Amino acid sequence: MKQSLAFAPAARAGTPTLRSPGATERQPGGPRSVFHVVRVDEPDVKQALQRLYRRYHDRVKTEISKYREQTCDRDVANDNDTAWALIGLVAFMNIAHDLELMSSRKREQLFSTMAYLVLNGAPN
Repeated sequence: MKQSLAFAPAARAGTPTLRSPGATERQPGGPRSVFHVVRVDEPDVKQALQRLYRRYHDRVKTEISKYREQTCDRDVANDNDTAWALIGLVAFMNIAHDLELMSSRKREQLFSTMAYLVLNGAPN
């Protein structure tokens, strides 16, 4: 599968790995923040964040569609809902990382497993 800003090869063969927009691996001792406080009652800020996440969602949804054209033969959630589910999972994984709730390895394993299930459907 072609790599993009949103997806890169994962440990499980053929399963994409989702990355947040602009995400990079944090170095030990580097800056961490669990929550960024943003006033979304300001129309300009709210509109900018809506555009950012809609573009991110569209990009993820496009990659899901490409992936499923090649591999999906089960009943699964539609690409739109799947994209939002993966984005939500990434948001949680970033919080888990910031709070040191699990190791990086465990986080990667959990995401790989959950992404595979969301993308391909659970076996019957």
